[in-house]
Amino acid sequence: ECGRGSYYKNQTQTCELCALNSYSNESGKTECIQCPTSHGTLQRGSSSLSDCVVSCSVGHMLNLTSDKCVPCPHNFYQNQSGKHYCFPCPPLHGTYSVGSTHLDNCT
Repeated sequence: ECGRGSYYKNQTQTCELCALNSYSNESGKTECIQCPTSHGTLQRGSSSLSDCVVSCSVGHMLNLTSDKCVPCPHNFYQNQSGKHYCFPCPPLHGTYSVGSTHLDNCT
């Protein structure tokens, strides 16, 4: 029997972790539950609805303390949605504004 955060995959007869943006809060399930609209998980294998957090757009990150999306600060960028961190610009490069969405914004 597969534990929480996973499901039984009939085709392979194995336990698989729930994919990103889904969870399984009970053992013995054959599928995972999708997070509500505009929410997602930060990792695979989530086991609770509370693991579904606000999914932020590119140029933003989830503040894990406030559960709110905030723009990436100066000299950082995020080119993927749903993340709780931003990437730093390379040394001697920076951004002109907050909320940068691509490495190319680091000049």
